[in-house]
Amino acid sequence: MKVTTREVKFRDPNGRMVSSLVIGNGSLHDEVADYLDNNPEPVATATGEWLTENITQPTTPVVDTSLKISGAAADSKTVGDELDELKSEISSKTGLSEDFKVALDAFMTAMLSLADNVAYDDNINGDVIYTQIETAKNDVHSAMYPPASLTRITADYRQSGDVYDTATLNSLKSDLVVIAIYDSGTRETVTNYALSGTLTEGTSTITVSYGGKTTTFNVIVSASPLEPVAGAYAIWDARDYTVGQTWSDRIGSIALTPTGSPVKANGAVQFDGTAKYFSFGSLSVPTASGVVCIQASFKLTDLTKTSFIVCDDVAENAKINIALRPQDGVIRIQFFGGNRAQTINYSYTFDSDWHFLTAKLGEGTKIVYVDNTMIESKTDSTNTSIAQMLNSATALKSGAYTVYNGYSNMYLRSLYIYTKSLSDADIANNYSVESTLWG
Repeated sequence: MKVTTREVKFRDPNGRMVSSLVIGNGSLHDEVADYLDNNPEPVATATGEWLTENITQPTTPVVDTSLKISGAAADSKTVGDELDELKSEISSKTGLSEDFKVALDAFMTAMLSLADNVAYDDNINGDVIYTQIETAKNDVHSAMYPPASLTRITADYRQSGDVYDTATLNSLKSDLVVIAIYDSGTRETVTNYALSGTLTEGTSTITVSYGGKTTTFNVIVSASPLEPVAGAYAIWDARDYTVGQTWSDRIGSIALTPTGSPVKANGAVQFDGTAKYFSFGSLSVPTASGVVCIQASFKLTDLTKTSFIVCDDVAENAKINIALRPQDGVIRIQFFGGNRAQTINYSYTFDSDWHFLTAKLGEGTKIVYVDNTMIESKTDSTNTSIAQMLNSATALKSGAYTVYNGYSNMYLRSLYIYTKSLSDADIANNYSVESTLWG
């Protein structure tokens, strides 16, 4: 940098012109240094004015707002902006310390050195001066804002929806604001805090930890919604059915094809005793377990007619049928396997309320439940698995036995197929799912 001597004039707070600011080798004259110690704000103001009045703002290249100096002249406007920022900070600060004055002295020295360099269009030491300015500026900030001590934290939790006992603690963060409060009075929103605690049904207290401080907040927790027992082969839910379209299952295995466009009523699929039903198509039911459980949520609308939950629609040798026969007071399961036809009747008194049927079908043992109560367990001589029967059924339907023009008179809200044994607890769970969902 050139060693130069220039006179710079500025006004003090009383409007008096002050001169004799001599820049030589990038330092302040002692007289002005003394004035700076006692009047830091007017010096900052004067220097900003000097830069504005004496430096032509460049149009190219574009000013780099990151203050990476490629040419001192090109960044003179940004330097002025930095000075304006410092002026604002100084004006809002009271009780300036000696450390602050020293840091400000160094900053102003670097700024005025840059101004002198720009004025003489000498950019040899531009990058060096920039480093000096950044270092001095950081020192000013450190002196103005010494490290503060964290005194406490607060947690403002505003629950916006249901929180279930299966939720994770991190899922609470979207409704939580944590504020760190320092001894300087500064308040800061923080996000890198930790949560601890357990979500259990009722009111749960969760602990927030940050910077060695803790606080707590409460969450209203609900029991997780009941879900059907896992491992189903297919589940059809009436909420997923659109009239005239295929009825997709929730597992993704099978889409039932409608005939006659069964309608929907009361949130369920309605079979009205006419030629309206669903066809299953080909099944590929796993056969390893040897047990198949078929469940259905139904309501009969005609207690003088038979309704069909599942029916292999052939005249003879039907592989499997599950029929509700209120006129006879029985739930009838029919199948053909092991070279013989089998018919098993389970006595049951029907009504026109909603019920949940479970047919637990294994080789030699067939158990029927209605709602959460076992009706009867029976044995038979079948030596062919029900899964194999389902897979070999040639015309499996729900809602009809068209060979003999048998059409169901019922509502159907759901239909489940499991290729595994369900325990009493599993059956009770799925019954609760249906009861909770449909009432």
